[in-house]
Amino acid sequence: EMNALRRVLVPKKAWEHVKSAHEAIVIPDGALAQLPFEALVTVPGPNWAASKLWLDSGPTIRYAASATSLANVTARTANRAQGAPSTLSVSDPSFDRSLARLPGTARESAAVALAFREAGFPDAVVLLAGPAATESEVKRELSGKRFLHLATHGIVEPGRNELLAGLALTDGMLQLFEIQELKLDADLVALSACDTNVGRRVAGEGVFSLGRGFFAAGARRVVASLWPVDDDASARLIGDLFRAIAQAEAAGREAHPADALREAKQTLRAETATSAPFYWAAFTCAGVR
Repeated sequence: EMNALRRVLVPKKAWEHVKSAHEAIVIPDGALAQLPFEALVTVPGPNWAASKLWLDSGPTIRYAASATSLANVTARTANRAQGAPSTLSVSDPSFDRSLARLPGTARESAAVALAFREAGFPDAVVLLAGPAATESEVKRELSGKRFLHLATHGIVEPGRNELLAGLALTDGMLQLFEIQELKLDADLVALSACDTNVGRRVAGEGVFSLGRGFFAAGARRVVASLWPVDDDASARLIGDLFRAIAQAEAAGREAHPADALREAKQTLRAETATSAPFYWAAFTCAGVR
């Protein structure tokens, strides 16, 4: 099916041009907003490991809700000053019984902190976890941070007012309407939660999602998920993503999260146990290069 989709969405002649590019910008419409194009099969095989996918031979993908929204984010965040790699990592909030704890997300925070420490930035990461991951503390620490890593439950209920969707924290929800009102100066927001890129589709305007809320708040780029993610694979992927970013910061060059995310996916894809798209394709990168 994924090979048939590739032939329809990117016919052979178009694919010959696309695969030689360094990067492709995908602006999906309708149900395609839930399709990770990197999982499209270019050469089918008997299983995922033996097949060749866009991820294996195609360019890096950046997504956008619309050409207008991408242009607006690019113009709004151009020439933004680059300071120290200040980072906030939120993980494993202490929920009541209505939500399961997410102990695997603590490994993500540890990987984010290690990435910056190994790159020579031992004090770059502020960690809020467990009882400390409250809405008031998260809002207070968001200010001025260049990199945000939020690893918790994303609550999106189809058919309900999308502005009431949110990220679950220790003492409640950081809801979409609140996210949109934040004043951020973030180069990257990584939402390692379930369904953070899911929401109501609007023709020509993409999906009104938790991820898009962070663009409205001032983020330059957002990494978000299309479906519930695997704890272990997510911890590895997020660790590799931030390791690449931290190393770029240490070298004094601008990080390109879409490229870093692609490389992190390829690492998982190269291993038999995590070669299937379920383990890596949920995460997509949108925003400026």
